Amino acid sequence: MKTLSVPAAGAAALAAVFAGQPASAGEPVHLAPSSPWQLRYDKEACRLSRSFGEGEQEVVLTLAKYAPGIAMEFVVAGTPLRPDGDRFAYRFDPVREPDEERHALFGTADDGQTIWQFTGELIPRAMLAHVGGGSEPGGLKAVETRIAEQTEAFTIVSGVRQPVSLRTGSLAKAMAALDTCLVDLVRSWGYDPEQLSALSAWPHPRSHPRLWIRGTDYPDTALRDNLAGAVRFRLAVDAEGNVSDCVVQAAYSDHAFREATCKALRHRARFTPARDAEGRPVAAYWVSSSLFAIARYR
Repeated sequence: MKTLSVPAAGAAALAAVFAGQPASAGEPVHLAPSSPWQLRYDKEACRLSRSFGEGEQEVVLTLAKYAPGIAMEFVVAGTPLRPDGDRFAYRFDPVREPDEERHALFGTADDGQTIWQFTGELIPRAMLAHVGGGSEPGGLKAVETRIAEQTEAFTIVSGVRQPVSLRTGSLAKAMAALDTCLVDLVRSWGYDPEQLSALSAWPHPRSHPRLWIRGTDYPDTALRDNLAGAVRFRLAVDAEGNVSDCVVQAAYSDHAFREATCKALRHRARFTPARDAEGRPVAAYWVSSSLFAIARYR
């Protein structure tokens, strides 16, 4: 990817987690699958990819998870996805209503295709708020599984010149394969998935994570070149709640964002440690993402 941009919004150069509000748009172009789902085991992620449409209309959708849970990274790439306006929104049909708007990064690949990247979930935000963000992971997973079974399409409804609907069909089997990959992923990090599933508490930030990466951490070179960037990271948290390691799981745009993220997190991030079933403090991990965006004024 050569460049990354962020739709106009914000008041200052900052690093923040993704967020959004509802939006809507017109009738989309419908694209049927042109390849089967392909599962890729990476060192820090499990990725599902599938192509839709053919030729100049081809769009590739990638769903990635960097740890067990409901949060996913979405990457959609294709010539039809040229940006239009500053209100990017998507939905899963027929489950999701209203649509979801996200702070999405977009860039241009060497072959001229537009690439969009953002974070979201299968579970609609309205439903997630009703179920409760503090619900047991198993309960949220059951909701995600039910939605995966009912899904018929992934639709980008705004932010692109022509809305596009990718006719995915049910995601049940694809998500089940992704879950199997995630168990192996956690084991490859040196953790026992069964022990982690029995934790009575996961690491909990002692201060708000938005305070850990600040505007002053914006890399000078990226700021000078007007570059935005996103970084996904995994923190190893020891039994005292300190960060023993910072691993960049994925990054978009300039390499300097990787260094800036881990430098800030090692310096500022502190946790109440995870606890096992008997309440003893133990080592575990914590994953999240940051977005570096330069404000644009109208």
